[in-house]
Amino acid sequence: MSDVMEPFLYKLGVEVPHDVIFVVVHYSVKILPDNVFHGRRQMKEIQLPEGLEEIGKNAFDKCGSLEQINYPSTLIKIGRYAFVRCRSLKDVDLPEGLKEIGAGAFTGCASLKHIDYPSTIIKIHDYAFSDCYSLKDVDLPEGLEEMGVKGFLSCISLEHINCPSTLNSIGKYTFSGCRSLAKVTLAGGVVTIRANAFYNCHSLEAVTIQSKAFVIEVEVDSDGDSDDVYDNDSEDDGHVFVCQLVLIENGTIPLTDAEQMIISPEHLNYISSPDLLELENAINIIMNDQGRTRKENIEQVLALIKSRALFEVSTILELALWKINMNKIDDSTSGTRAECRVTCGSDDIIPGVMSYL
Repeated sequence: MSDVMEPFLYKLGVEVPHDVIFVVVHYSVKILPDNVFHGRRQMKEIQLPEGLEEIGKNAFDKCGSLEQINYPSTLIKIGRYAFVRCRSLKDVDLPEGLKEIGAGAFTGCASLKHIDYPSTIIKIHDYAFSDCYSLKDVDLPEGLEEMGVKGFLSCISLEHINCPSTLNSIGKYTFSGCRSLAKVTLAGGVVTIRANAFYNCHSLEAVTIQSKAFVIEVEVDSDGDSDDVYDNDSEDDGHVFVCQLVLIENGTIPLTDAEQMIISPEHLNYISSPDLLELENAINIIMNDQGRTRKENIEQVLALIKSRALFEVSTILELALWKINMNKIDDSTSGTRAECRVTCGSDDIIPGVMSYL
């Protein structure tokens, strides 16, 4: 393409023709401005120079013919909605050194089939790869810590997602509507999976995690899923959650369309007796008689769990679950603590913690 076509040389301040097809960005450009190539629907190829550090917001918005783009090794940041609706873009090979993929950066890239992520990425922001209808497989790098809201929303061809051990948070609705998603592998570092992360994933029967995990199923107001994919997600501190604690066995998390939050006490440190009491009190707040608590109580428990030890946290959560189950057991059948523990799938109790019951 580039050897038979005369390129347009872009420098800062130069007006870009609307019928441009092939662009070379001058080496003096360090930051590609916001909206610089917005709506250049005929542009098929662009060459970015070494030295470029940032691609601005909506820089390639609606460049529907863009098929080929290089990412220089100096690139650090891709701005919000930088490549939104670039419907012909098929491959994204992101360079080592890139730290940030902005919200909605590749939203609506309907032909995108492959993404090569660098190990330097820490967070994938909200909507970053939503509506990428051709994306089939995602292998996230070690070092990634967080995936934002609706990060892979409605990627209808996505079949497999592999999450690294460094991941500690998956945002709300991250994989919602990924109706072909059949396999999710969590390497063991996930602490929380937010509400409806796998909503409407009809092909997904279970999520595999390498360590013991727990699910808090929550129910929020019906308007919680009404956000437009191109708008910022907003938090409603007034939401009331209905909570149920579920023990996960054999590393498999059964899934339904219910909203879910997963807590995995992996990679946690030693816990002292006063801290254990603090966590027990927090669990008591969440698991009250009415089964209802406000969002800030849930956030408090999650924050505590992230900084506590594996076995002590597991025991407190298990005991909370057993307590609920014992309250439901009919006296005419079985109601002993031992039978309840077996029913809930565990027989490992830390001495001294049974006083919780």
